[in-house]
Amino acid sequence: MYTIRDEAGNTLKLSFSKLKQEGKEIKAEPESIQYNNQSIIDLSKTELKCEWSLDKKTQEVKELNQRIKVKDNFDIKAKYNQQKQETKLNIKTENPEQETERTLSGLIIIRLLTQSGGLLFEY
Repeated sequence: MYTIRDEAGNTLKLSFSKLKQEGKEIKAEPESIQYNNQSIIDLSKTELKCEWSLDKKTQEVKELNQRIKVKDNFDIKAKYNQQKQETKLNIKTENPEQETERTLSGLIIIRLLTQSGGLLFEY
């Protein structure tokens, strides 16, 4: 279990059922989260994945594939291509009508955020 404390003294407790880094790939499956002394939130069926390749000469990121999937909430995928200098995003939410596909310029990093114990994403 990991405990994070912010400057205001709030705590976030996070436990993982799986946390693995191998080569150029990271996979994590959070198990639960608890904000301060609130109820523990079950995060089973949540996945975090990141896989990348580097340019052999410059060591710059050539490709980056990211995925954050939160059961019954959202599933976001991002694929960066250095040659095109763009990141393609595919965002699915619990509402199929809100599915979004877009292409953004440059390398975009998706982030999993917490807000009062709930999970959100940003990029």
